[in-house]
Amino acid sequence: MSWPICTPRRACRLGWRGEVAAELSSGDALAAHADIELGIDVKDLVNPWEAAMASATSFLLGGVLPLLAILLPPHAWRVPVCFAAVLITLSVTGYVAARLGQAPAGRATVRNAAVGFTAMLLTYAIGTAVGHVA
Repeated sequence: MSWPICTPRRACRLGWRGEVAAELSSGDALAAHADIELGIDVKDLVNPWEAAMASATSFLLGGVLPLLAILLPPHAWRVPVCFAAVLITLSVTGYVAARLGQAPAGRATVRNAAVGFTAMLLTYAIGTAVGHVA
């Protein structure tokens, strides 16, 4: 027998609702709800440990270039070199994230660099106004 799918968006006869709910919940009720109500296949979800390791690696690698840009150049060049290094890193990050997410890479790259540029400029301006900047 073919069961109609009863969801809040699709009505079915009142007598079948209990039977349909029982049939859908007989296996994995959470997976059935996620699939029917939300359109999510729980088998396609990312492992949280893998996501955490990817985030940790990204933060580590993303912080190495600015750190080296502050530590390696002569004192007078530290701020401009760090500024440029961070903009390059943000541009690469925006591009890679867009490619992985199958989004337009140009917009993501410009957005990442523009927001980073604005944040660094504001931080530098506040630091100059309030205290001493290297």
